Amino acid sequence: MDGRLGMIVDGTARDVNKIKKEKKELEEIGYDCYMVFVNTTLPVAQQRNKKRSRRLPPKLLAKSWNQV
Repeated sequence: MDGRLGMIVDGTARDVNKIKKEKKELEEIGYDCYMVFVNTTLPVAQQRNKKRSRRLPPKLLAKSWNQV
């Protein structure tokens, strides 16, 4: 951040207040911020999770997906 390099922040929308705070802080120091929301069905999310090297337990993934 301090070097003003471009960055990508990857995360879920589970904690909207945290995202808002981070976005505000970045804009205050001069960053332009853009957000992308990728929507998928729970079955697709579960299928993709199975292919990842860092997998979440299916129940945890479903809970997170439902919160978003």
